[in-house]
Amino acid sequence: MTPSISRNNLPRGYQLLWYQIDGVLGRGTFGVTYLATDTNLDRQVAVKEYFPLELSLRNRDLSIQAIDAESQETHLACLQRFLTEARTLAKLNHPNIVRVYNVFESNETAYMAMEYEQGESLDTLIRKHALREESRILKILHPMLDALEYIHERGYIHRDIKPGNIYIRRDDSPVLLDFGSTRVTPKQDSDTLTQLVSQGYAPHEQYGGGAGRQGQWTDIYAFGATFYALVCNRSPVNALERASAHASGHKDPLTPASTLCANKYSARLLGAIDKAMQVIPSDRPESVSALRKLFPSPRSTFTANPESRKNSGNRLSGHGSPAPKLEKNETFITLRSEIRDYSNHGKRQRRKHANTFGLNKGTWGFLLILVVFFLAWTTIKTFVAGANEKQRQPVPEKFKTTTNKPQIAPIKKDREPSKINTKKKPPANIETAFHDTLPNGLKGPELVLISEKLLRSNTSKIRGHSSITTPSKAFFLGRYEVTFAEYEQFVNATHHQLPNDSGWGRDNRPVMNVSWNDAIAYTQWLSEQTGQNYRLPSAEEWRFAASSGTETAYWWGNNIARGHANCNGCGSQWDNTRTAPVGSFKPNFFGLYDTAGNVWEWVQDCSNPTRTYSEKTNARIEQCTERVFLGGAWNSKASALVISKQNGDGPELRYRYVGFRVARDI
Repeated sequence: MTPSISRNNLPRGYQLLWYQIDGVLGRGTFGVTYLATDTNLDRQVAVKEYFPLELSLRNRDLSIQAIDAESQETHLACLQRFLTEARTLAKLNHPNIVRVYNVFESNETAYMAMEYEQGESLDTLIRKHALREESRILKILHPMLDALEYIHERGYIHRDIKPGNIYIRRDDSPVLLDFGSTRVTPKQDSDTLTQLVSQGYAPHEQYGGGAGRQGQWTDIYAFGATFYALVCNRSPVNALERASAHASGHKDPLTPASTLCANKYSARLLGAIDKAMQVIPSDRPESVSALRKLFPSPRSTFTANPESRKNSGNRLSGHGSPAPKLEKNETFITLRSEIRDYSNHGKRQRRKHANTFGLNKGTWGFLLILVVFFLAWTTIKTFVAGANEKQRQPVPEKFKTTTNKPQIAPIKKDREPSKINTKKKPPANIETAFHDTLPNGLKGPELVLISEKLLRSNTSKIRGHSSITTPSKAFFLGRYEVTFAEYEQFVNATHHQLPNDSGWGRDNRPVMNVSWNDAIAYTQWLSEQTGQNYRLPSAEEWRFAASSGTETAYWWGNNIARGHANCNGCGSQWDNTRTAPVGSFKPNFFGLYDTAGNVWEWVQDCSNPTRTYSEKTNARIEQCTERVFLGGAWNSKASALVISKQNGDGPELRYRYVGFRVARDI
């Protein structure tokens, strides 16, 4: 783990009792976990602070308080639950359960000091596809069963077993982390409760909130779902979808592990996982002891079918038996590397054909693009240099081609700039919109041209914020914020996880709960798929595009007005409750939607660059522990949507009010 820094966290060197804060290990829904030094015993510990961003804020004196009076009751109730969880953990002493050293209150909040473990979370290892051998999986699985049985024997249930709450030490021994007591609020129908149930891992009875409906069977389902994600490289379908299908007599939308992962692991392992994940609680094993008997012993060995192991799953390359048909309504979450392999296979085949005799379609397309751009550039240059010439070669308004590349129409400039009405807002730019096509035939994000010349062609002079500079060269920018549907293409082809949508819907809503690192990974994948240079825009590029040549607080004026954006006070139906589908409001001149509100957008810039000296390279290296996001979000006040405003946080952190849009070089 690498500590990171954020303005929402306690500063490095801060003293809590005898614990000195050294950095941040991570942030969860309900708090921050710090790396700290126990100055009494001279050892490193992990200190978890209760600090839910959706309920509370940090004051200048570093104390924590509720955001407002409405949140006060929930904030205090969850604080007590946090203390209950910490005191529960402190009573437990098991080698596979995190050990709590101390529980205390300070800064008007609560803390627990825990043993600092060296290793990685199971969630991280799944994303890396680092656990494949059944013998190694069983080495993790059985100690987890021991820990779970230990908890149940003492009258507790965990209620939040998932890959993110299991830590794998360097010797492959697991450690069970956070208990789920803090995840139930007093308002059972609140948005907070709905959001905090771990999608895909919590059984349907946990959504109801009634403690009487939950028991050992609740943890058994979550345990099965966790190992389903591990062996099948996919997080399970939401339990509510499964329960609804069961109640209506429809087919279970979850593909069983014994079907999806057949020949990759033993039938006994997969069958036990399926049994643990039964929709009806009474159909699951009655206890951990009964569940243990279904799994292979820790010493069992299983050799996967070589073809199955080679092709890793759905056999899209054509080897082995066909994969089971997947349901349309199944929620795909993680690690479908077979699609990535298939895409790479297609690219290799195309490269192979490209080396054959003669000019192929791609070569002709490339040459055609060069000709088009050369003609466009020559026309503009000739027009500017010889505007008063009597003879000039006419240029078509728009070039057409069969390739994916965007064709930029030559910019028309009025002969008499003095007659241009600068007060009239120019029409939205729609002439440069295009998609890159991916190898699988699907479309990438829609892009538009961002160029100073486009503004000059519609106004006598560019007017803008004094703090906003013009980028040195034109570029393409996503017309919309990246949507769940677009991001899911990336998820299906790689080992990344589909983020939680908080129950608001996916498809054309902006993807959220994505870190800066996730956004970078997405742009790198697009670059690999298209052969173009996709990236995040710089803050300079983003602000220039968002302002679209205006000098007002928002691109439409100085007043937030109504119906222009989704924020806390913008006057839309989604205000301060959830994200809106992309494109729900009018675009700016460049044809960009939602540059104000909906979700904050990650950009390339570092908000706190530091330089350190490297003895290995004998040079200074720039480090960044906090990245910038711009534009405001659905829960932001109108002042946060002003183009000049910015926010930032650790590049590994995820929030349901932060997304991104892509840029692409020309």
